[in-house]
Amino acid sequence: MTIGLIGDFRFLEVAPATDVALVLSLSPNGERLGRIRIDAALRAMLLERGFPDADEELPLESALGLAVAVASRAQRPLTITGDPSAWNASWGLLMRPDA
Repeated sequence: MTIGLIGDFRFLEVAPATDVALVLSLSPNGERLGRIRIDAALRAMLLERGFPDADEELPLESALGLAVAVASRAQRPLTITGDPSAWNASWGLLMRPDA
């Protein structure tokens, strides 16, 4: 199944500590993976509200969906970081504000 363009996303080499960060990576066999990085206070609040603990690598599609939900719930910016080659370009552009 192909997902169509869903938007443009901010990409930074280092995400601000207060952002919801989606860290992109590729497994040794080429699988696209993502890990959500958030601060401890936000993690505790989300766990209390029944969100899954995302402190592990997930398939990138799952990690992206969860990252959007977490950022929306927490009312914090979502920043993509990590290995940009893991991004699926059909989802949208990775925008580099400093470029």
